[in-house]
Amino acid sequence: LTAASAAHPLKVTLRTGLDHQCGGAPTEGDLSDARMLWMYALSLNLPRLEAAREAWQKVTKMEDGTRPLVGYRAELWDPRKPEWAPLDLGVQAAAEAGGSNIEEAWKAS
Repeated sequence: LTAASAAHPLKVTLRTGLDHQCGGAPTEGDLSDARMLWMYALSLNLPRLEAAREAWQKVTKMEDGTRPLVGYRAELWDPRKPEWAPLDLGVQAAAEAGGSNIEEAWKAS
């Protein structure tokens, strides 16, 4: 719950951006990028994911680990990179342990 509450402002920003972008509806890639950023933000409040988070920060050349949009480079945020899997799975496991799942949490207002 703490992770979801802390990451909520970023989720609102991302979803608002997706809803108001020029050129029509967001692409599947846009949605994937937004969810990855949000899931990374969720991981900031999960101490057991610190090592995985630090590895991802290096892969994405993140300037500030607490502010993933600063210096954001979409081409580096590739979910196929092996460093993403521990964060992805860790955040999903935390959501499930809290009685939710990532899909439900992303869709929640």
